[in-house]
Amino acid sequence: MEFKVVVILSFLLCTFNDNVFGPSTQCSVEANKKEPEITFIQSDINVLKDNMHELLKRVLSNENEISLIKRENLYLTNELENKRRQFSCEINVFHENTNEHQRALNNINTEINHLNQSIDELRNSVDKLEELQRRRSHDNIRECIDKSVTPCSSSPCLNGGICTLTGSSYNCTCLPGYIGYLCQVQTSCNDGWKRYANDCYYFSTTSATWYDAKRECLEQNSRLADATSISEIKFLQTIAEKYGKNFWLDGTDESEEGVWVWATSGQKFTVTDWHRRTSSEPNNEKNNEHCLNIHKDLDYQWNDAGCSNRFRYICKKPLM
Repeated sequence: MEFKVVVILSFLLCTFNDNVFGPSTQCSVEANKKEPEITFIQSDINVLKDNMHELLKRVLSNENEISLIKRENLYLTNELENKRRQFSCEINVFHENTNEHQRALNNINTEINHLNQSIDELRNSVDKLEELQRRRSHDNIRECIDKSVTPCSSSPCLNGGICTLTGSSYNCTCLPGYIGYLCQVQTSCNDGWKRYANDCYYFSTTSATWYDAKRECLEQNSRLADATSISEIKFLQTIAEKYGKNFWLDGTDESEEGVWVWATSGQKFTVTDWHRRTSSEPNNEKNNEHCLNIHKDLDYQWNDAGCSNRFRYICKKPLM
């Protein structure tokens, strides 16, 4: 590098002398000798210029990048500020909600305290009632002990009979329809029931399937009626004819086709009253007739019918 500078200075000095004092042979000779080196130096200068231009381009490019980075930085700064404000708002809302929840919690705690007070008051009331009950029970026990036990104390009279002391014994005064020492014998059926021999019969005024009819009779402490004698069959037939309706009886052959039994007792028929004049009953029409009824269109005689048909029904229970 120092050599290049010396050459350049020598060239400049010779040029100055030629211009001032005229051409110098020595400088010309030296210039001729140094010309290749000068050419080389000019080439380096051109390279330096190119490098300088390239450097300037890079500087400009870097300035553009710096400007872009600044814009991005400004955008990110704004975004950060927006997020900070949004987060600040959310924090404020959260604080408000927290305060509201705290107020609600305080109200709940207040209500719980009131409820606890009410519970304590209720417990005190229960304790007082229990104490009062114990005192009353004690008084009742003492009262019972003080009273003498009589023959009527155990309420021996049945069916609403009134017990009356007679010395060391008692008598039962029976309500109408009952007789006996304890009013245990019923002499007439309840209202709506009809008596035959020692049984009571109820002829329904509503219709039901055979299965529902059995259930309805059970709810009245009775059973769907059977008929075990010719006279009983005639009694049921006569009453059914007065009503002019079909009535279910307790008979069925659901378990075995053609083997008819009374469903409640499981006993086979001992007497029958099947209709034979216009049709040969039981005929199990359509293979779906397994329940016994008194049929108005068949001279009020027995007929087999589908158990899901809706007829009136007859309930039966013994006279107590």
